[in-house]
Amino acid sequence: MILLFSSLFMFYSGGIEAHPAAAGAAGASLTVHGDHLYMSWVEARSDKSGALKFARFDGDRWSEARTIVDRDDLFIYWADFPKLLVLDNFMITAWPQMLGGGIYDYGLRFSRSYDAGKTWSEGVWLHEDLTNNEYGFVTLAAVGSDKAGAVWLDGRVRERSGMQLRYRQIGSKAVGPEQVWDSRTCECCSTDLALTETGMLAAYRDRSDGEIRDIALAGPNRKPALVAEDGWKIHGCPVNGPALDSLGKTVAVAWFTAVGDHRLALAFSTDGGKSFGEPLRFSKGAVGRVDLALIDEKQAAVSWVDVQGDDQVIMLGRFTMSPTPSRRIERLDPVPKGRASGVPRLIRWRKTLVAAYQNPKEKGIRVVQLDY
Repeated sequence: MILLFSSLFMFYSGGIEAHPAAAGAAGASLTVHGDHLYMSWVEARSDKSGALKFARFDGDRWSEARTIVDRDDLFIYWADFPKLLVLDNFMITAWPQMLGGGIYDYGLRFSRSYDAGKTWSEGVWLHEDLTNNEYGFVTLAAVGSDKAGAVWLDGRVRERSGMQLRYRQIGSKAVGPEQVWDSRTCECCSTDLALTETGMLAAYRDRSDGEIRDIALAGPNRKPALVAEDGWKIHGCPVNGPALDSLGKTVAVAWFTAVGDHRLALAFSTDGGKSFGEPLRFSKGAVGRVDLALIDEKQAAVSWVDVQGDDQVIMLGRFTMSPTPSRRIERLDPVPKGRASGVPRLIRWRKTLVAAYQNPKEKGIRVVQLDY
């Protein structure tokens, strides 16, 4: 059930909902390090410039908002937004930024902080190729205590063969070489990345020569392979990527598909992502935009955007894999219709779940804490 907040708590300056993001903020990204919760977001201005900011929540109150970068050439888009990761020795963020004059001629830059986010290094391009193409949908994940992994969709050969899935490891000082993990992917579906017991693993929407766009996994020592063969044939990108999480030997993947009676799927692996069981299928009215957080090695929580009557709403499902498979689904909140609802985020923190999403009443980001 949702943790119920009294009106006193709702307006208490230390509450999790009392974050410092301005009205109109969007593109929330959540990450956890130690006992702290972090959120980054984008505040756009009417002149199309904008600022990437972040804040930390310690369980009682949020820190003040700190600006990471403020530019007039940020690429601000509802489906492709900056990501933040906090490691033992440094913080890292990656964001989309314009490359050329075309609408989608944009790339990815990253920056590090070595003083808990007080100051940030000059932004560096994540990819070595800087031609006017599309490079986006980055995901960051910890490789260890002092290294980050970054995976993204790379458009340098798009005109010839389509987008690629590329990966790069980033340390506190050094940056590793680019690796191609898949040579042909969907153009603009978000990616996800996690460290499993068998190594780094990325989830993304594949694209076959026959335009089948199902969800696949790939890694440094793993050839691309589908999680399940939905057989979704679509001549264009649905802008609806998968979500991935790992805990112990369990790996879970959630995704959207337009094949079959149910539009969402969740698959579990108990061997570190080597193999997956038959997907659980649910939700006949989903818009998609899933996120996923493993509660423990046998339970997963999934958030998504759904349609109920005339409303577009954010939903939360809790799924148990064993000993007896079960599911519990509830409606959380209405969200803005269409693309304005963005991509809700979900994360496990301090034996609870935290969700961040666009709220139509507050015209900005809402952050709520939920029990298991």
